Amino acid sequence: MKNQLIKDIKLRVQKQQWTKKGKVRELYDAGDDHILVVATNDISAFNHIMPWKIPNKGVILNELAGFFFEKTSHIIPNCMVDLAAPDIQIWNRLSMIELEIVLRRYLTGSLWKKELSGEGNHWDINLRGMKEFDRFSKIQVTPTKKNKNDDPILYSEAEHMGLIDPRVRKRVQEVSMELFRWGEDYFKDLGIVLVDTKFEFGLRANGDLYFADEGFTPDSSRYYLEENYITSRKKGIAPIQYSKQLIRDWIKAQGWEKGQQLPTPDAETLISFEERYKKVYQHITGIDFNTVQLGDEDSRLSCIEHSLTQLLT
Repeated sequence: MKNQLIKDIKLRVQKQQWTKKGKVRELYDAGDDHILVVATNDISAFNHIMPWKIPNKGVILNELAGFFFEKTSHIIPNCMVDLAAPDIQIWNRLSMIELEIVLRRYLTGSLWKKELSGEGNHWDINLRGMKEFDRFSKIQVTPTKKNKNDDPILYSEAEHMGLIDPRVRKRVQEVSMELFRWGEDYFKDLGIVLVDTKFEFGLRANGDLYFADEGFTPDSSRYYLEENYITSRKKGIAPIQYSKQLIRDWIKAQGWEKGQQLPTPDAETLISFEERYKKVYQHITGIDFNTVQLGDEDSRLSCIEHSLTQLLT
């Protein structure tokens, strides 16, 4: 039975017959307690999946997610059971909390955009006298619902709506702050400013809280290079983006507006995006991405079989 299950999973991965498709991941059932997750080269921005892909992005994101899961396992257990292949992880099956916990140390992104428009913000954060890219004196927590529009929500509202249990809420609040402070220290040692990041959490059947999805990656976070941030602020200009924000900014620079067809980069621009991801990977891990053994399709499937054989023994 085990051998047949592994064979079926390999075949489904080979044919991309996924159980569920996320924005940038394919999820495959792997028995009652586990999920096999393939990171793709897709890129999402402004709640759209781009009609183009960034070469090697899936591998880079998968490796970085695994890297940070291991680095933070002393703070909270996480969903990753095994990094089965460069673009594949095996996860524990979790009951996901339908919130994205966004923590911010600097004023930018949607929070700044709403301030400029005069909308204010749902979390009642006082931004009086602040300018874009300014540092908050304390970490700001801005949860959103896990829906198409990432609608803002307060913890108290989420609790009232039944999206999170009061006891789980307390643990999520505590561990989110602990993770973010750990991340600030880790990135500071690398000369990187952690601007903001998003965390997701889920529950095991016994009620234990687990860190899920990914954390501190260039797709779930914004970073600046500390030296560039300091000099840019002195000059009154925007710091260079060191994360997926670079791609969002490129899209906006093409004159794109909501409702319009998304722009497609030329080959040279795509290569520059790929090189930025590789550069971030090397800066964070200290490993030259060109040394990562990607392997062919056969070796990838062999990795899946090896991982599942150990897991399902």
